[in-house]
Amino acid sequence: MGKLLAKIKKGSAEIIGFIILIVFIAVVAAPSIKTLGQTVKTGVDSTNTQVTQTIQQP
Repeated sequence: MGKLLAKIKKGSAEIIGFIILIVFIAVVAAPSIKTLGQTVKTGVDSTNTQVTQTIQQP
């Protein structure tokens, strides 16, 4: 019975550690991901404007 409890506690600790790691990565990476998204949006908007201007030329 003692070995079973030890395994359950070890498994729980690993799950909690994994969750903490994922939350930490999300918090640390969030600003970089937001900046990357804004950069991509700016590039897409610029390309869209250029294509629209090219199509509208006589």
